[in-house]
Amino acid sequence: MTQDPANNLVLARSAADLVQAHNDGKSALVLSFQNARILGTDPKAIDEFYAAGVRVFALTHMGHNDFADSSSPVFNSETGSHEVAEEHGSLDDMLNHIDYVVQRIGIDHVGIGTDFNHGSGIVGYDDASEALNVTKALLARGYSQANVEKIWGSNFVRVFGEAATKADPTLLD
Repeated sequence: MTQDPANNLVLARSAADLVQAHNDGKSALVLSFQNARILGTDPKAIDEFYAAGVRVFALTHMGHNDFADSSSPVFNSETGSHEVAEEHGSLDDMLNHIDYVVQRIGIDHVGIGTDFNHGSGIVGYDDASEALNVTKALLARGYSQANVEKIWGSNFVRVFGEAATKADPTLLD
């Protein structure tokens, strides 16, 4: 996909790659996986995935494995902060979650990710074509443009970059 210039797509292996792609008007692909089962029982297999460009490693997804227990996430990318009445709720419910987390831990620790394989189930934000609804609603709630940018991606880019600079290359040796 990234080899075909018509796709206007780059493989982002770093936060700098993401920023450069944005500045160049290109889309960026960050390779990831959602469960460490792909590693089998050998933690050194992560080196092969890293060499191939994988940069986001969710050790669990809907269950436990030899490497992690999903009941104690360090970085939780797929749940709300508290229960909502319906399975996924409405855009207002989602924004209430965002407000809650911002008030609890601060704007620099909040982000929106997308997982639209089957639609989000959020009325008003069911797929990427409705993302502007989220931006408009955040602005209507008083979030500044800078804070909306943090929520939509600059917080992720910052953490992505910080994680890379703090990584210990000998960790798996």
